[in-house]
Amino acid sequence: MESRASSTSDIREDIDASGISAMIYVVDNDLKVKYVNEATADKFHCRACDLIGSSALELFEKLESENGKQNLMKVMSSGKPHQSTTRVTFPAGEKTLSTILIPIKDADGDVREIMGASYDMTSQRERDMMIRNKMEVILGYSGMLEDLIDDDETRELVERIIDAGTEIKQRLDSHRFE
Repeated sequence: MESRASSTSDIREDIDASGISAMIYVVDNDLKVKYVNEATADKFHCRACDLIGSSALELFEKLESENGKQNLMKVMSSGKPHQSTTRVTFPAGEKTLSTILIPIKDADGDVREIMGASYDMTSQRERDMMIRNKMEVILGYSGMLEDLIDDDETRELVERIIDAGTEIKQRLDSHRFE
């Protein structure tokens, strides 16, 4: 049976019960932390209750994330969701997070809270960098090979390899992180 959350506290209970590995948090319009799930607390090496009432801006300072602070302020002032990928420094080390910030508005349309969900993308980023580096090597060797080929049919095949490799590299480059 599907659960339907009818209030912010219901949503929080559903998140806590789900055991989701994403960091989920809610800050109020004074940018004070109102809720964090266990995954968020784990990243800070503390209990969830230790973060409640903290300044979200101070937490982002501890994470050395200027972008995080700016993104919260942007959502608070614009009232629009914001998605980003940033590097932050937790007590256990640097992580790359994909984050979405969603404004929660009152009946008048004013932002009263912001809910954030951050996913650790560190492993994916490391894989992408490894693939990018290997693709650069393949493109280098393919370019040298192209210069040595006299046969038009073989040259066309090498050009296809170069084109495919260039496209993969461009796609990886287009997903650079802030």
